[in-house]
Amino acid sequence: MIWGAQAWIKEAQANTQRYYQQGSTSPVAWVLVHGKQIPQNAIVGGKEDNNTLYVARAFHEGGIQVGKASPSFPKGGIIGFKRDEIDVSSSRLLPGK
Repeated sequence: MIWGAQAWIKEAQANTQRYYQQGSTSPVAWVLVHGKQIPQNAIVGGKEDNNTLYVARAFHEGGIQVGKASPSFPKGGIIGFKRDEIDVSSSRLLPGK
């Protein structure tokens, strides 16, 4: 499980670096973020308690889980897992063009 998380982070870092250096070759690209930083052009996924939510995903318990991100969250991101919401500090957000 640790190997999977490390591989996911390594791939995410490489893809994020490529995105910021060369731009995206598709309409959307997953960008690695830490904490509460929200990339420019992040895709809005909705609103909750008057806070804007952004489309996110994170690696947890051996798999990639969908979630949401907002500067208002304690660690910046939240994923759904086993009928619970898990705070995450590293996630990938979805900026568009």
